[in-house]
Amino acid sequence: DIALLYLSSEVTLDEFALPLCLPSRGRAALLTEEGRVGTVSGWGATHERGATMRFLMRVRVPVVSMERCQRAMDRLVTDNMFCAGYETQAEDACKGDSGGPFAVPYHNTWFLLGVVSWGEGCAQQGKYGVYTRVANYIPWI
Repeated sequence: DIALLYLSSEVTLDEFALPLCLPSRGRAALLTEEGRVGTVSGWGATHERGATMRFLMRVRVPVVSMERCQRAMDRLVTDNMFCAGYETQAEDACKGDSGGPFAVPYHNTWFLLGVVSWGEGCAQQGKYGVYTRVANYIPWI
């Protein structure tokens, strides 16, 4: 879920293209505590059988504990991942959002904490979105 790209030219930053900061391990631990709300954005579907979107969409979802996530999911959730979403509310990343950011603001700075990885369906009751834990890969980055 993580790749590094070397660009042949500079990226022009403006109101539509802004960088996200990479967190230290300590800050990442603070910002992925249970209940902390992050923003996920992408052009993915808004429901399980839906088409991808023409416009960039976003949803705000809370981080859930590893224990709750592991109990809810059928597949293995490792320490390189974290989960976010609502137990009963139909808001989630979906098909087409993979690779997108899970970002959290902290003192007027946005941090990239996760990358949309996988889920069991989209916004299914009792299931969560699973995100790659970016802080675990910062030494590699």
